[in-house]
Amino acid sequence: MLAEQAELNTLIERGVQFTVQKRSLLKWLGKPERTFELKQPFLFTLDQLSAEFVLMDFSEDRLKQNPLGESKVLAHINAKRCARIVAIAVLNRRWKIRFLGPLLAYYLADRLTPTKLFQLVILINQISNLGDFTNSIRFLHASRTTAPALIETPELDED
Repeated sequence: MLAEQAELNTLIERGVQFTVQKRSLLKWLGKPERTFELKQPFLFTLDQLSAEFVLMDFSEDRLKQNPLGESKVLAHINAKRCARIVAIAVLNRRWKIRFLGPLLAYYLADRLTPTKLFQLVILINQISNLGDFTNSIRFLHASRTTAPALIETPELDED
């Protein structure tokens, strides 16, 4: 347990790099692959990632009823969103996400395989460190002061 926590902390602090294959004529110039880095997201990035996660259309019941058909529907509906999630995690800055996000998402959608996407999603979830974020919210909620007392007390009707 302690070793896993230490490994997770190292992953969060250092980040992780991943590569995608170049598929244009530029692959003959330099390295045949392009390297990207995932680091712990800032709060704005975490907010953007969470917004994308919430918008995903997924139903376990529909998937159980028609696994192959529903998988195709899921791919059609969510493939671009998955590439956008990876792009947001890579850029990790408000202005970079706003201006470069769509371009990087398009680039990644054309180069990520489902296997690579699954590996990246696991890493993004680990690096996002939602446990510490949730604990921060718990601590802030627990340490807030109680509601202020009213200076004037309402008069009670004495009938």
